[in-house]
Amino acid sequence: MGLWGTISLAQIHVEWPQLGEVSFILEMELSSGRVIERPIFDESLTHIEDQTVEITGYILPLDVSGEIYALSRYPYEACFFCGGAGLETVMNIWFAKPDQDFKLDQVVKLRGTLRFNRDGNSLIYLLDRAVEVKN
Repeated sequence: MGLWGTISLAQIHVEWPQLGEVSFILEMELSSGRVIERPIFDESLTHIEDQTVEITGYILPLDVSGEIYALSRYPYEACFFCGGAGLETVMNIWFAKPDQDFKLDQVVKLRGTLRFNRDGNSLIYLLDRAVEVKN
């Protein structure tokens, strides 16, 4: 296999500071009448959108049943939800196999398809078909 074939099979390792290359504009949502923060992703991020990436972070369970998780740059006390960090420091996780058992603040490396949410109605990053990468 040639050089390009090898590169296309490799995962892109993403660091949290890269994901911080985003700004926000305030817009009025006509259907609801509320103001939303719409993300504007820097051009430097375009090469990772919809790509298979690996990222390490802290697990944050988002429901009592343990079925919905987020991945955070920071532990719970300092995360977006509790500590005042920005939206660029947390992402929704949709696992390839939904029966995961992670604990609060467990540090994990995940691999999945990175999606950008431009609508301003949820977290701005989503890791789709995620699996844990064990070293």
